[in-house]
Amino acid sequence: MGKLIFVMVVALLALAMAMAEDQASRSPFKSPFPRADHIAIASIASSSEPKCPLAPPPIRDIISVSKYGENRRAHASTVIDPEAASEYAESIRSLSDFSRNVSSVADRLVDKHGTGGRDARCVMLWLSVWAEHDALLGRVNNTGEAVRKWELASLATSYLKIRSAPHDPEQSAIVRGWLKRVARQVEADYSRNLTLDSRSNNHLNWAAWAVMAAAIASDDSELFDWSVNRFRYALAQIGEDGTLPLELKRRQLALAYHNYALAPLIMLREGAAANGIALSPDEDRRLRALIDLVLTGIDNPSAIEARTGFPQDMKEVSAAHLAWLEPYYARSRDPRVKQVVEANRPLSFTRLGGNLTALFGDAVSPPPSQAAGSPSSIGTVSERPLKP
Repeated sequence: MGKLIFVMVVALLALAMAMAEDQASRSPFKSPFPRADHIAIASIASSSEPKCPLAPPPIRDIISVSKYGENRRAHASTVIDPEAASEYAESIRSLSDFSRNVSSVADRLVDKHGTGGRDARCVMLWLSVWAEHDALLGRVNNTGEAVRKWELASLATSYLKIRSAPHDPEQSAIVRGWLKRVARQVEADYSRNLTLDSRSNNHLNWAAWAVMAAAIASDDSELFDWSVNRFRYALAQIGEDGTLPLELKRRQLALAYHNYALAPLIMLREGAAANGIALSPDEDRRLRALIDLVLTGIDNPSAIEARTGFPQDMKEVSAAHLAWLEPYYARSRDPRVKQVVEANRPLSFTRLGGNLTALFGDAVSPPPSQAAGSPSSIGTVSERPLKP
C-alpha cells in the first residue's frame, strides 16, 4: 500500500510539473489590437517618471436603476423615463468618467500625436490603484451587473492597448489579477438566471466581449474559452434573415439594438481570429446576415419596420455605435461602408476599445473570400449624426 501511495504521489507531482511547464511555455493570448503592441514595442523611448494626476477614488459598488424606469417591461424597454435616466446617469457618472478617461489616455499610445510611454505608465498607475481596492467587486444590482460588464470591456481594452509598453512588473501583475477577478464575476453574472433575456440578447454579447478582453489581458484560458462559447451561442441566435428575435422586441429601437448587439460580435471575431479560432461556415453566414441586415436597415429601415410594425428611431444609430465599421472594413473591404468610414473617422467607442481608427485603420489584410455583398451606400439617413 505504501509503495502504491508513493507511486501515486510521484505521478501527481509529474503531472503538476508538466502542467506548470505547459503554462510557462504557452505564449500569452494575442491581442485583437496588433497595432498597439507593435507601436509599444517599436517606438516608445524611455522617459522620465510621469507626473500623473491622482486616480479618482475607486468605486466598488454599482447600484443603479434602468433608464427605462419601472414600467420598462410594459413598453419593451423602448421609452426612456426622464427621471430614471437622470438617476442612472448620475449614479454611474464617476465610473464612466474614469473608464472613458483611461481609454482616452491609452489611445494616445497609438495616436501619432501621443506622448508614448508616459501616458502608458499613467494608465497602468490608475488601473493599479483601482485594482488594489477591488474596484467593481462590491455590491451590484441588476443594472449594476450590466454596467460592470461594459466598464470591464472599457478597462480591459485600455490595458491591452498599453500592455507592451515599459511597465512596473508588479503593477502590471496587480492589474491583470484584478481584471481576471472582475471577469470571473461577469462570467458568474451571465451564467445564472439563464431565462432572463439579458442572458441571450445584446447584453450577453457585451459580456462575452468584456470577458474575452480580460482573458487576453490576464492570459486566462478558462475565461477565454467561456467567451468563445458564448460568442458561438450568440451567433446561433441570428436568424437566416439576420434578425435577432430578442432585439426585434425593441419595437422602434429594433434596428438600433441589432446594431448594438452586432458591435461586440465584430470584436469577438477579431479576438478569436487573433488567437487562431475561425468561424464555421454556418457561423460566418449568420454573422454576415446580421451585418447585411444592419447595413441595409441604416440605408433603408423599411424591411425591419415591416417586421416590427414600428417606424425606426434612427437617432439611436450614432457614429459611436457604428465604430465597429472600422475593424469590419479593415477585414472585409466591404465597398458599402468605405465612404461612411472615411467620412466619420476617427471612429471611436470606449467599450469596443476606444479609437478603433487608430487601432484598425488599414491594419488587417482583407481575405478575398470575406468581401461582403453588392455595393450600396450607407450614411444617407438625415436623422442621425453621421457624415454621408
